[in-house]
Amino acid sequence: MTLQAAVNFKEYFRCYVVGQSEVHIMPYDPRRPHEHRYVLDAPEYDKKLSGELKKTPSPSAKPSLRLNTVEFAVDDGIPYAIDFMNPAPDADVHSVGKESFDWIVDK
Repeated sequence: MTLQAAVNFKEYFRCYVVGQSEVHIMPYDPRRPHEHRYVLDAPEYDKKLSGELKKTPSPSAKPSLRLNTVEFAVDDGIPYAIDFMNPAPDADVHSVGKESFDWIVDK
């Protein structure tokens, strides 16, 4: 049996994970239409939260994956892993934005 609970998130993030050590955080809003889900004009986020997001994805990915995305819903400052196994993530410059596109191409 699996028990699930809704996470009433205020922030939501999709993180690229490359080689289980490189992490790039992208603000994301799954409530928006598909083509606008990556939040390209995001506000500044708490440094502590960013630190948590950067250290959490690495151990959650399957060791054989070289590229993955992990999604987090954040409620009251606590990140909850929502989706942690996406080995074929979106990397289109038109949806993820130039900064994220350049990061993933470089890595």
